[in-house]
Amino acid sequence: MENKRDVDDSIEVLIRVIVAKDASFAGKVSTYTNSQNPIKPVDLASRDPELQELERYLSTKVTPSFFFERKRGGRLVEHNKKQINKLKKEFLLIESEPGARGLLAFLGLPKESINLSADILFDRGERFYPTWTNLKNAEAMILAHLADRRLTDLMAEAPHENLCNA
Repeated sequence: MENKRDVDDSIEVLIRVIVAKDASFAGKVSTYTNSQNPIKPVDLASRDPELQELERYLSTKVTPSFFFERKRGGRLVEHNKKQINKLKKEFLLIESEPGARGLLAFLGLPKESINLSADILFDRGERFYPTWTNLKNAEAMILAHLADRRLTDLMAEAPHENLCNA
């Protein structure tokens, strides 16, 4: 708007400001006031220290570095679309929900990896959360991710009749 005349005086804007002194309280406010534009469980969990540490670990301690996307679009905001597509093509992008599901399947829990709701998968109080956010399982998450990507590519390349006869 170039000047004040462009503003419609009949419009009212309602805002609520909540001052949070700690991250735990801020996370609870996000969770319990999440009604108009629902935030997905992956975005709510993205503030958890375990996921932040997993992101740091995969991007700095592993070669080649992987981009662990702990919230939708979070890590890749700094990259342009060409770079994002390159990362996806080179299998270097691990999104948190598919990464968690792949790891659970890789660790012998395939049924749970498919059937768990995202609410349970990202709930710190549930028994599966510490399994997939544990840094000890980071390399297994990478292996599960790479295996899934390779299988997806093979299935796309193979004629469907060959898959049925295998």
